[in-house]
Formats: sequence, structure tokens, C-alpha cells
Amino acid sequence: MLEVQEPIGTTNGMPFTTDESKLLAMLVFKRFGNDPQSATAAWRRLLQNNSGEGDFKKMIGDSENQSGYLAKVTLLNDGYEETQMCLVDAVNERQAAIEAIKRCARDELEWENDFVANDCNGEIKLKLHSVMPINNYEKIVLDKYL
Repeated sequence: MLEVQEPIGTTNGMPFTTDESKLLAMLVFKRFGNDPQSATAAWRRLLQNNSGEGDFKKMIGDSENQSGYLAKVTLLNDGYEETQMCLVDAVNERQAAIEAIKRCARDELEWENDFVANDCNGEIKLKLHSVMPINNYEKIVLDKYL
């Protein structure tokens, strides 16, 4: 049975997290054409273990299905412009946009519409720049950097 414990050590003693293990498994799955049987065989060869196909499927989860949204919000203040990106769990793009703007806020928001709000008594305008769905694989990668 494939059991991933936090943290797993590499051959030189460095930590290897559960997310890194999942990411590696997802890459093996993708490399072998999203075929669970071939990917499981490759996984066993790579790690020299006897994990079964069910264990491998559990490890990769639902790697291709949507897992959330990546949102980009622009903050405007007297000619100054800053862009922030964040990962958002939401049921649709509209909710993802609202949640992303809320995360970038410093004070209570005054909403112009679902995609534009004013912060700090109107001193800062927050505008949704973009929002896009991401899958589990992308979420693990982006989560490391955002």
C-alpha cells in the first residue's frame, strides 16, 4: 500500500513533502498518457516499490478536474498601480472574482459592481484583471509560489 507521510526524506536526507509526492505522481501520470495502469507500473519502477493501481490513483486524486481559480486583481491609487495574484476556491468565476478582491482589501469595501470595489474610503480602487479555472495539478504548483 502506498502511504505518504509528511515529510518523506530524499536519498540525501532532505524533506520531500506530500504535495511534492503528489506532483511527481501527477507528472508520471501525465507522462504515461493519463493511463493509470502504465503510470502505476512506471511509479513502481521509479520508486522500486509494489504500490497498486488503486493506491496510485488515490495519490494523484482528480488531477485533471477543476480545483479552483487563479485570480489577478489590480490595485489603483493616484497613478500607482499594483497587481496581485491569488488562488481562490469558489463555485464559479463570479464568486472567485469577489473573493479575490476581498483578499486584496485592507479595509471595508464599497462595491461598484462584482468586479470593481473601492478600499480605504475610496483611496484605492480594486479591479478584477482576470480569473481562470485551474486543475489540481496547477493548484499544487501555483500554491508553492503564491
